[in-house]
Amino acid sequence: MRVLLISLIGILICTFSQSQTNSLPKLDLDEIQVKEATLIELNLSIKDDDGDPVSLQVDNLPDWLSLNKTVKMEATTIFKLNLDDDSRSYGTGKDGNLQNATGTYFLRSVAIDNEDNYYFIDGRYLRVFDGEEIKTLYTIQNKNALNIIEFAWIRFSGSRLFVSDYSRIFEFKDGELTLFVGAVDKAPGDVDGQGDQARFKVIADFISDGKDGLFVADVDSRKIKHVSSSGLVTTYAGGLSTSVDGPYLSSGFQLLKKIRLNSKGDLIVYEGFEAKLRRLRNGVVETIFPTAQSPVLRGSLIHFHLDGLGGFISLKDQFLEGYDEYGKLTLSRMVVRDHVDGDLSNMGWRTAMDISSLNYGSFLLADQTSSAVRLIKYSYEYTLMGTPPEDIEGITELTFRLNDGIGDEVTYQIPLGMSQPNTLPTVTTIPNVEEIFAVDKTMDIALFDYFSDAENSDSELTYEVVTNSDNSVVVTSVINSADGLLKLSVVNAGTTTLTLKATDTRGGMITTSFEVNIAKAEASIEFGALSFINTGEAKPVTVTTVPSGLNFTLTYAGQTSAPSAVGTYALEAVIDERNYAKVATAELAIINIAPEAMALSANTIFENSAEATLIGELSVTDQNPTDTHRYSLPTGTTDNGSFTITDAKLYASSSFNFEEKASYTVTVLVTDNHNATYQKEFMVTVTDVNEAPTIDAYAEIQVVKNLGSLSITLTDLSAGEDANQTITITSTKSGVIKSNSVTLSADKTTALLTFETETDQEGTGTIQVTVQDDGGTANGGVDTKTIDIPIKVLAPNVTVTNGSNCGSGSVSLSAAGADSYKWYAAPLGGSSLSSEATYTVDLQTSSTFYVAGVVSGTESKLRVPVSATVFDALAVPVITNTDNVLSVTAITGLSYQWMKDGVNIDEATGNSFSPTESGNYSVVISNTNNCSATSVAEEVIITGIEDVLYTLAVNVYPIPSSDYVYLEFDETLRKGTKVQMVDNSGKQLVMKVLTEATNKLTIDVRKMPEGMHTIVVQDGAKLARKKILIQR
Repeated sequence: MRVLLISLIGILICTFSQSQTNSLPKLDLDEIQVKEATLIELNLSIKDDDGDPVSLQVDNLPDWLSLNKTVKMEATTIFKLNLDDDSRSYGTGKDGNLQNATGTYFLRSVAIDNEDNYYFIDGRYLRVFDGEEIKTLYTIQNKNALNIIEFAWIRFSGSRLFVSDYSRIFEFKDGELTLFVGAVDKAPGDVDGQGDQARFKVIADFISDGKDGLFVADVDSRKIKHVSSSGLVTTYAGGLSTSVDGPYLSSGFQLLKKIRLNSKGDLIVYEGFEAKLRRLRNGVVETIFPTAQSPVLRGSLIHFHLDGLGGFISLKDQFLEGYDEYGKLTLSRMVVRDHVDGDLSNMGWRTAMDISSLNYGSFLLADQTSSAVRLIKYSYEYTLMGTPPEDIEGITELTFRLNDGIGDEVTYQIPLGMSQPNTLPTVTTIPNVEEIFAVDKTMDIALFDYFSDAENSDSELTYEVVTNSDNSVVVTSVINSADGLLKLSVVNAGTTTLTLKATDTRGGMITTSFEVNIAKAEASIEFGALSFINTGEAKPVTVTTVPSGLNFTLTYAGQTSAPSAVGTYALEAVIDERNYAKVATAELAIINIAPEAMALSANTIFENSAEATLIGELSVTDQNPTDTHRYSLPTGTTDNGSFTITDAKLYASSSFNFEEKASYTVTVLVTDNHNATYQKEFMVTVTDVNEAPTIDAYAEIQVVKNLGSLSITLTDLSAGEDANQTITITSTKSGVIKSNSVTLSADKTTALLTFETETDQEGTGTIQVTVQDDGGTANGGVDTKTIDIPIKVLAPNVTVTNGSNCGSGSVSLSAAGADSYKWYAAPLGGSSLSSEATYTVDLQTSSTFYVAGVVSGTESKLRVPVSATVFDALAVPVITNTDNVLSVTAITGLSYQWMKDGVNIDEATGNSFSPTESGNYSVVISNTNNCSATSVAEEVIITGIEDVLYTLAVNVYPIPSSDYVYLEFDETLRKGTKVQMVDNSGKQLVMKVLTEATNKLTIDVRKMPEGMHTIVVQDGAKLARKKILIQR
């Protein structure tokens, strides 16, 4: 069974601006021909330039033919904002392009102006998308003059933009948001009035009234209110507490949700309490849905969109329904809960917060969870379908009535009849056309060679070019059926597909397609000069094309910029225009020329010039003006080891001596930056000059103050290397130097420098010594040599102890405050005498020595003076005993101390003394230098006093003694007995008191001096005195 299927589906194109003039729908259909018992399925092509859904009714339909209606819908994303964690809880929405902008998870309402700018509410922000970027227009601050906490809805009325919270409406104009109607302090209420005198309880929705005013659905007051363009609020309908139809002000609403205007200007209200649609027309409120056909909404409607025909689309979450003007269900579908574009088979959204109608065939959807605005387009598609009976006869006229619900109804009369058998035209394959481009080229194709028809001759067929896929390749002429020639005119190279149709006289037709391939013509390329001398500038190559003026790309070793450096470069010129092509290659050479000459600006140097003295500057002659040059000294060539080159300058690498060598040959190699070289020899002459005299340097001298005249020897004095010259020497002083003088030795090889520092002063000074010869200073000669000898006068850095002796003999000197010491006989120069802390020396006369401290192995330069004094010895006094009056000669400046048995006698300090008891008496004389002398002891016996003493019998042994002396008494000595031993001068050697009674005593004399000594033992009135001899 043959099926006739005509795919002329009506596709509605959504426009975002509201046209002032409505376009009427059109039906593209001339007639309907059917065959008996053959199924017909005809998709009707209906167009409406405004994108409005179109209602179609067909009168006089035969019983076997039916009209079917389906809903087509498609979702497209206008924009989608990025979301991040910072955007939650009314976070910050970031502006910018769609790659960078972010949303706040609270996109809830959207509106569009006549310039396709999308205004939307995003949390605390009023924002706009202009097709390229997201921009924030207004931000709700925590504290603001308008007391706004959050926005609810956004709508246009004409060109005016309004936004609302839940009790007030604001106007946004010229970048400012101002209160339009409602209380400043947000106080809710049900009060009509002007501007801020009016009150709303809870605004569920508001829309434009089709002029410049607004309709507002106040859910808590159960009223529809109207707001004029000037802000006057009046009650429009409602007020009763139940859902009641009737006159506007005698009606009631329950749970107002959404309001819309239909194509007739009627206000359509959705009530959430019983899911009703109510229409306000001609002063009366009436319920229009549910109907008898659809008693209830399949889903609880949240949003709805009117189609202009009396039908509507309803949305709740992901549930989508459509109803026609009779209440018949036309669409029922659960869309996916995801952000998916596409048709009904796969489209979806997450959270539909608001819809905004663009026209009757499209609306915007605000998807909160996806932070996106979506465009939803839909249309109605109509299909005639049926199988005619076998006995069908004649022609029936069908009346097609089209209506977009806005303008007048459009009527078409279309005949329906049985078609007679007709053999369609046939066609054989037309071969593809292959040609090369040429200007003004044409081609003819004889269509009679390919098309034929059983009922019609070739010339009776009508030929036409149905499509030409690319008119810029070839253009076609209108085909004359008389000759059947298709004339092609070449425009450009390229490929196009031509589709031809041949139609017979009864409308039977056939089509065929073939390709026309116009290849690019080959152009020619000529290169200009290809060899250049390097100048440092770019060397572009000229290119000439045939035909002239063709565009081309020229690369130099793969780069588009012309090279300037020396080298060879592969050239490639490519012509790749629409109609011409060519590739040509060549080689560009930029040539380097080696340096040709070299010069040295000067070639003499004074002898004795310092190392690295400049001799002259090098220069080169080179035809390549931008070349850089590097100068070097080839090793092992001539005298190159005596020179260096830095920055094109020739330097001496050491000091030259004319007496050793008067000239040098140096070979210089210059290399350019392309490694081309040139070499040349230069003669460098050494100029003889006077040699400087010589004198050894002298290190810093450190001394303490008040040392008097000091001297050092200056060495290695000479007139230098020049013979037959004499020298003089002078000196100057500064600082703490009091005086100085310098004297040449007889052979003039040394000099004695004598100086003295200021009395009682510490500090620094300098002695400057200058030696001068008589050679002069011509040609850079030097006739003087000066040295500076620093002198420091410092405080002693070690502590010293002077020493003395009475008479010739040993004197001990000591130092402290360093690790070790060096002792010297002079403050400067000389060798060390000792390295001990104490220095002992035998002297006949007084002298001064100098000690330097050594710390951590380093000897101080400072020598501290230490005095060694030899005083005159005192003569031993001789005691004269005259009638028991002892005396010695009185001498001025001496002091005296008398002793008895080696013990000082109190207050016996004169030159004479009268003893009152027997004993050995001596006298010690001393002076202020701590020198002393002791007399020989004089034994004195006082008659009458000693007689009263009882003589103890004692036995003393051995005599002589060397280590111990033993005493044995005939009677026991009591505790407290005194025992003494004195030498011959009266010096007491032993003194002890018995701590217990005994008749035996032992005295240790191992450390006693040899000689005659006296032992005296006294026990009360008992006395024993014995002479002993100690001998070893």
